[in-house]
Amino acid sequence: DAADRPVALVDPSDPTAVLAALSDLSRDHYGGAALRPVAILTTHKHWDHAAGNVPLREKFGRSLRVYGGEVDAVSGCTHPLRDGDEVRVGSLRVVALSAPGHTAGSTAFLVRGSPSALFGGDVLFCGGCGAPFEGCADDMVSTFAKLWRSCPPETLLFPGHEYTLSIL
Repeated sequence: DAADRPVALVDPSDPTAVLAALSDLSRDHYGGAALRPVAILTTHKHWDHAAGNVPLREKFGRSLRVYGGEVDAVSGCTHPLRDGDEVRVGSLRVVALSAPGHTAGSTAFLVRGSPSALFGGDVLFCGGCGAPFEGCADDMVSTFAKLWRSCPPETLLFPGHEYTLSIL
């Protein structure tokens, strides 16, 4: 939404880096107009995904909603999500997909559009997946099958980390 400029932040582990990125995006794409964070989408509870939730909510105020899976103890979560719940960010529809395996409460976020986008956290990497800290291989296989069925073929995948060279 160009006039309102609502923004969702995904797994904002480093608040300083997030603020710098928002400033760069504003300058480079919106003529310096402020972007308005309205949602934090947290894929799971680990610090390298959720450490910025509380500081960013303190910075932007109580209207910033923090989403995470209802099974995970996501830092600062204000809106726990169940499988299939929908979050609106401006005109975007984001569907929460329960994705156990890396943690019991891992959640992937499917942004509906053309193309769609999937933010999978540590469930899915380029060439691999995250370690099943609270699950087992069967959980991961079931989650992969579910994500495959849920995503249109042209879906863009955004893993939680860039480990491609070390995995392959």
